[in-house]
Amino acid sequence: MLKQNMRKVEEMKDFFKKILRIKGISYIMLALTVGIILIVISGKQSDNPGQGNISNSDGASKNEQKFSFSEYEDALEKRLAEMISKISGSSSVSVMVVLENSYKSDMAERNGSYTLIRAENGEQSGLILSETAPTVRGVAVICSNGDDPTTQKKIISMLSSLLNIPTAHIFVGS
Repeated sequence: MLKQNMRKVEEMKDFFKKILRIKGISYIMLALTVGIILIVISGKQSDNPGQGNISNSDGASKNEQKFSFSEYEDALEKRLAEMISKISGSSSVSVMVVLENSYKSDMAERNGSYTLIRAENGEQSGLILSETAPTVRGVAVICSNGDDPTTQKKIISMLSSLLNIPTAHIFVGS
């Protein structure tokens, strides 16, 4: 039995010697080795979920965070009040924004049915292609210099260009 094993070992050695005599085999072996290393490295990188996608505690990425309708309205009013206070030079600025609609989402659809994606926690949702924020219907601004025509013109011009609404939909007073 030992002789048989020795003979098999010798046959394997001969086989490998014949393979190594083939011209260019070292390049093929090198390419295979590099390929295997690259596969192993890429597998380890994909094992780190969330590395390229920063998530909050809810599991939604930062780009996917949505405001509720009233939160969006409040944030918009606050930012506009800050901008208007810089124009009018007064610290007492109140802004009211009237929104026309809520968020609109365009969902991916194929053959009359929506494309669904499944989250890691098993929840399913539609694949959203684009989202549109609520549109502003009108703005009312009350500030200490609100009756001054120059201040009114500056504020109305700024709001019209920022919000893309007609000047007739903007009121400025004190």
